[in-house]
Amino acid sequence: MRLHDEPSSTNGHYPLKDFKAGSIVSLTLENFMSTDYTKYPFNPTTNYIFGANGTGKSTIVSALFIIFDGRIAKLGRADDLSMFVNRERPNKKARITVEISTGRGTTIGIQRSWCSGKNKNTKWKMRRERTSTFNPLNNKDELTRTINKYNLHVMNLMQFLPQEKVNDLSDLSSKDRLTAFQQAISDGKENLLEKHEKLIEYQKNTINAKDNIIGQERTLEDLKRDEERDKVRVERFQTMQKHKDKKQRFVLIKNYVEWTMKKELVEYTVACHEEWKRQHEEVKEKLMKDVNLQLAKLSKEEPALRKKLLREKKCSGGQGLARVQTLSKGTGC
Repeated sequence: MRLHDEPSSTNGHYPLKDFKAGSIVSLTLENFMSTDYTKYPFNPTTNYIFGANGTGKSTIVSALFIIFDGRIAKLGRADDLSMFVNRERPNKKARITVEISTGRGTTIGIQRSWCSGKNKNTKWKMRRERTSTFNPLNNKDELTRTINKYNLHVMNLMQFLPQEKVNDLSDLSSKDRLTAFQQAISDGKENLLEKHEKLIEYQKNTINAKDNIIGQERTLEDLKRDEERDKVRVERFQTMQKHKDKKQRFVLIKNYVEWTMKKELVEYTVACHEEWKRQHEEVKEKLMKDVNLQLAKLSKEEPALRKKLLREKKCSGGQGLARVQTLSKGTGC
């Protein structure tokens, strides 16, 4: 359903900019209770409804209660939603449409329709800001958020008080009346109860913060004492570490000196071995030179000696031969 092709800047009587957030701009009833089709424009400040009995004053009150999702049994007029369908047209659908100010010169719309008899399920629709079409709601989450946002709690007797519920208000305890009153007062952003709860939470947090500060101060004192003790321990440890470092340095120096001495000893031993080896080679070379000279000399004298031996052999026979063999063995020939 469209109330108009484009969102208007008035409700037909008053500019929308004069309405505060959550104010009712208009209420439209179709086939509801004794009405056929009626649209009520609201004043942005205070609204009064005058009329004789049976002229429809309670119809408006009931419609506002139903459109803001009040529980029918709490209204005190009927237990069934179908009882609010116009009795002269029981087969026709009943519909309530309300326009609510956003506080920005625009409105949103809520629409509820239902039938009597077997097919009496409620259908909810909403028109969002700056649109003209009412779209069906799959669930009531968006409706609940809207009611909470604009503080439209018809179950609160301090906000919505039908004449049948005056005694119920009197029966409320002082605490419940205060809670209901606080919930009814709103600045368009949050109600007084929410502010009060935030204040209580702030006070609790303040007390907890003070307790935490006291606890932290005690912890700080304990940490300072621990720091002093640890400081003494650190100084002792550093002193021990210095002595330990000195000892380690002495051990390292000792090991280095021992390693250096062993290294020098090894180098000296190697040098001595090399010197002995050199001298050995010199002696060997000298001896071999003398031997070779003797061999060369004998090699030159060998022919003469052989001739001499042969002559002696001839002279002395076998005795001479024995001497030549002995001489040959002595010369290495």
